[in-house]
Amino acid sequence: MSFVVRGGLFCGRWVDERAVPLSEHQTRSRSCRCETKRKVTMYAVMMRVRVDDLQKAVEQLERELIPVIKSAPGFRTGIWLSPDMATGEGLSFVVFDDESQAQQAADMARSSNRPGETPLDVQTVEVIAIA
Repeated sequence: MSFVVRGGLFCGRWVDERAVPLSEHQTRSRSCRCETKRKVTMYAVMMRVRVDDLQKAVEQLERELIPVIKSAPGFRTGIWLSPDMATGEGLSFVVFDDESQAQQAADMARSSNRPGETPLDVQTVEVIAIA
């Protein structure tokens, strides 16, 4: 994996093993030009849920869901955010080695019936950077 750092900021985009032409994009209100290569492409399952009962949802997450996800093929990392107090909506990201592994996890998430939460949106997205 290689990337270009300009002025201490990560400035790059992860792509396949082929070289990428110089591109321009905004990074913290600065315009950057960079060229990067990437050897490994990762994918994440991004899930938005409505949390109806936070205590039940957290108990289920810690007791059952996290151990299952951690043992899934290609699992890298997972992040579950606290729900917004006004809307009750929470967000999670679970990263996998490849798209098929992430898609399999997304399919399972769509059909989940976990106490305390209701799935609103499940997407599989390419990861372009992890710091």
